[in-house]
Amino acid sequence: FLSVRLLVFFLDGTVQDASYWTLLGRLDQFVLGMLLAVLHRQRPRLLANPAWMAVALLTLQGWLMAFVWWSGGYFGEGTPHSPSIAWAFSPLLEGAAYGFVLLAYLHFRWPLPASEAMQRLGAQASAAFAWLGTISYSIYVWHFPFAMLHHRMMENGWTMPLLGGVWYLEFLLVLLPAILAVSALSYYVIERPFLAMRVKYLAGAVSPLPVTAPARHAAYSPARGGLSSARP
Repeated sequence: FLSVRLLVFFLDGTVQDASYWTLLGRLDQFVLGMLLAVLHRQRPRLLANPAWMAVALLTLQGWLMAFVWWSGGYFGEGTPHSPSIAWAFSPLLEGAAYGFVLLAYLHFRWPLPASEAMQRLGAQASAAFAWLGTISYSIYVWHFPFAMLHHRMMENGWTMPLLGGVWYLEFLLVLLPAILAVSALSYYVIERPFLAMRVKYLAGAVSPLPVTAPARHAAYSPARGGLSSARP
């Protein structure tokens, strides 16, 4: 997929739209997700050392800052037809960075003391991450309108003096909390009530055949002088 994006870039001079909005840009991430799922199942403790979580987060932060420096971000020069070749590589590198974080999180073992208070704290932190997963679709839906609004405000010269006009501080301290708040409201007011209206599409259908244990196969046993029942 990278080679196809590079071909589009060299033929058209830009690949931003295709990389960001179409499957040409996202298929890399689907494939990476499947490969990481296989790796997770086969090596479930590969990144169990807590240090990997810190390395993964630093890698993601480094990639985000490098991409903005390299391409100017989504609203960089020429958007939505940026002349930067960074857009050809961004889906693959972005997927790898987020996949690294996800794998480190799944493998991470919290080294919490055995005290009841610390165990409770760990359970609360886990519940908080699970809650973010619950509203993740709402976050996905709402993050872009907020990003557009922030971009328009910056274009008009509006900044937050207390934060020195540093965009990533504005994002972390103002934009991200606002996105989470609106996403939570959207989930509880709109998404969850509609999910509660779901029905079973196969209600009343004939039940499938019951799953049975693997059949035993007959195997010849010289010691017993004949056939014996054995698992494959």
